[in-house]
This record gives sequence, structure tokens and C-alpha cells, in this order.
Amino acid sequence: MIKKTLLVLAVIYTLQFLVSCNRCGCGDLREYDISIENLEVKTVDLSGFNEEAGNEFEYFSDIGLIININFQETLIEQATIVNSGFSGAYACSCPDPIFNYLDIINEVKIYEVSNSEKIDITSNFLVLDGSELLSVNDYIDTYRNSEYSMYYFSDIKLEITSDQNLTTNPQLEIQVVLDSGEELSRLTEILVIQNS
Repeated sequence: MIKKTLLVLAVIYTLQFLVSCNRCGCGDLREYDISIENLEVKTVDLSGFNEEAGNEFEYFSDIGLIININFQETLIEQATIVNSGFSGAYACSCPDPIFNYLDIINEVKIYEVSNSEKIDITSNFLVLDGSELLSVNDYIDTYRNSEYSMYYFSDIKLEITSDQNLTTNPQLEIQVVLDSGEELSRLTEILVIQNS
């Protein structure tokens, strides 16, 4: 009698296990290597009249920058998720993909390069983070080690807050320094300020 009971329980458990496998519909667990590919910079007019500013601005305070750091995702592992048989009876939760960053953004610098020397004007800019304005360094420190940092660095919006150390028609260099020591940089066009 005990053997029959154990056999019936074993069959029921096996059926439940087979039926509950991947009941959540999670798909496969994926793991990615993330590498930094390149840097793009776009100037925008913050006056609200012409977002696609090109290189002409009415005032210094109208200068805005959008920095886009492009990442490359490489799938390195894909595994099928199998539930234990009991979890399907309670609740479903799918695991997040795993992102392995091959390099991390260490700092972002903005230079005025119109003259023969490079002048660091990073402190002249603030980053718009939701509804909050952060210094460039605070923004980098906040998100550089985030599991999802590639999303935070894909569209960094900067506003100029001071024209200190800027020439009448400045040219800016945006430089991203990675932990490995590699540097990515882009120059803007010469910015024409009509009422400086």
C-alpha cells in the first residue's frame, strides 16, 4: 500500500513538473558582453524655437548638447529556463538579462578649443536627469556602475549654465575617458553666437 501511494505521488509530481516548465513564458536567459563603440555629439537650441540648431545660437544660454555613447551588445550565452515545478503554482518572475560591461565610463570632459589651448569648461554644463539638473561628474558617478548604464549614457542632455572661459564663437570638444584609459572625443562645429 505504501509503495502504491509513493508511486502515485511520484507520478503526480512528475506530471506537475512537466506541465509547469517555463509556465511564465520567460523565454531564454541571455547574457551579453557590452562594449563601447563610439561617441556622437549634437548641438541643440534650448531657446525652444529651433531644437535642431546646427551651429547658430542667439545667446550663450541657448546652447545645449546631446551626447550619445553607442554600445555594442554581443550575445555570449543563452540558456533555457526550467522551473522546479512548484514555482508555477505561486507566481511568475522572469530573470533579467545579464550585462557584462567590458569597459566603464570614467569621466566626461568638455573643452573649449577655439584658441591654441584646451580649456576645461565641464563645470559650465549641467545634465538634465529627469526633472533634476546634475553636474556632469555627479551624473557619471551616479550611473557609471549601474547594470543598465548603457541606457543612461545613450542620450545625455546638457545645458550650459555659464559662458565663463568661452570665446565669442567657441568650438567645443567632448571627451569620454574609459576605465581602460581609452579616450573617445568629438568636436562640434564652431558655434556662432549672435548676441554674445
